Amino acid sequence: TSLGGRTLFLGFHGFAACIGPGFPEIRGDCIYAAGRRLGEWFEYSLVNGTCDVCYAEYVGAPPLNSDSPLRPPVWVFPSLMPA
Repeated sequence: TSLGGRTLFLGFHGFAACIGPGFPEIRGDCIYAAGRRLGEWFEYSLVNGTCDVCYAEYVGAPPLNSDSPLRPPVWVFPSLMPA
C-alpha cells in the first residue's frame, strides 16, 4: 500500500493535512495521528507496517501525561513556511 510518497496528518476529529513528496524533511508514505495524551502522536509507516509512538519534548513543555487540560493537537510545519 502506498500514498504515492505523500504523508497524511490526522487530528482527533479527522483529516488535518496532506503533504506531497517534495519535502525530504517529512517521511513519505506515513500517517501521523495525534495521541490522546499530551505531547503524544503515532507514526504509521505504510512502507514497512510499523507503528511508533512519539512524544514531543521541548523546553517549557508541560510534563508528559500531566494534569494539564487536554487541548486539540496542532500540527506545525515550519519548514513549509515561506522565508
